[in-house]
Amino acid sequence: MRPHWQGVSVRDRDDTELACAELAALEDGTFGTALALRAPLKVGEHIGRAVLAVEEKDGVRHAESATAFSFTAMAHAASVNVWGLPSAIPAGERFSFEVGIKCSAGCKLAAER
Repeated sequence: MRPHWQGVSVRDRDDTELACAELAALEDGTFGTALALRAPLKVGEHIGRAVLAVEEKDGVRHAESATAFSFTAMAHAASVNVWGLPSAIPAGERFSFEVGIKCSAGCKLAAER
């Protein structure tokens, strides 16, 4: 437990912490935060838990509380285009052409240099 810190922990099925954030007071008297997770590489349904850890503050002990959530990681579609092909290619000769690929989610597919 972090001293003087009250937050939410997001955990995977194996109870590994994926993210955590400190809670902030919201206008309606509740507490909340925003979190960002990296989508799993494995396609399919994934289950996680948002966990509020045990905390004692001002003599009041709050028990651990958690809720499960699920989401589906999907493969991105990609479109592939080819252009610049020669109209006739002699048998056994090398030739060149252009290939373009675009991810439906805007992923950067080029290698970082």
